[in-house]
Amino acid sequence: VAEATALRSLLYGTPPDGVEQALAAASRKISKPTQDGYRALVIARTAAALARLTGSQADPANPATVEILTKARTEIEEWAAAHPEDRWARYLIGKSLLAAGARAAAADAFRQAGEGDGGLAVADVERADLLADDGKFTEALALYEIALGKSPDHPLAMLGRSLARAEQGSDPTAAIEDLNVKLDKDLGARANGYRHLALAMAFYNREEPQKFADELARAVGPREPRFLARVALARALQGRLGDAASALSQVRWFTVGKAEPDPRVTLVNGALQLAAGTPEAALDTLTGLDGTQAEMLRTLS
Repeated sequence: VAEATALRSLLYGTPPDGVEQALAAASRKISKPTQDGYRALVIARTAAALARLTGSQADPANPATVEILTKARTEIEEWAAAHPEDRWARYLIGKSLLAAGARAAAADAFRQAGEGDGGLAVADVERADLLADDGKFTEALALYEIALGKSPDHPLAMLGRSLARAEQGSDPTAAIEDLNVKLDKDLGARANGYRHLALAMAFYNREEPQKFADELARAVGPREPRFLARVALARALQGRLGDAASALSQVRWFTVGKAEPDPRVTLVNGALQLAAGTPEAALDTLTGLDGTQAEMLRTLS
């Protein structure tokens, strides 16, 4: 119960109802790696910790957040070291690394979890998401298709593909059709937030400002950097620079060190510099970024 509920909470943003109680009850009987059920507890504890840090119920002001992630990473990495074939453990290591701002290492962990026979579709989705963040839409879309080949109509793969299509601007109508037909249901706060965000960007590229604004207003929930940065960019495109800066200020990584540069955050910083009347600084910031939006902003600079 703990494992299934915690993973669903992490992946889709559903309420983690009963997870802590289930963990507490199971932990009283299961405390050694050799016992049946120990793996489920490790997976559940890690997923629950990550959901607390990046989900809709996250508390960014909590001073213990770095410690929470450090403890979760230590346990899942110890388990994976002893069980290298455990793909869900590799996947959760990737999510832990991503929460700490280690994008390259996270991508490698997702590759290990997704490649070969029995590879996880969700791991392919995460790696495709990172490619989309980098503006490498062709590679990202190809990887979303691989995920969908493993798990047809997988909600997270379809959400990621629709958001990438909307941001690329190549086929916003197809993105809208997928989002309104196959994903028009309550999947959880995280999935719902990404759905409205993808719809907002698709309507922006179709030049339907009212629908863009309506969907953007409903794009709430996740506390992940890739989500918050996109909300910030959308607010900047609306001309609401204060709201854009506010959304961007909520982006954080759970590490005592320095997070790797995030291309989406860099993109928003460039957009805000451009809006502030400093095109030269914006151009310097945006240089080297891939993707349609980066090209558009460089042209305006």
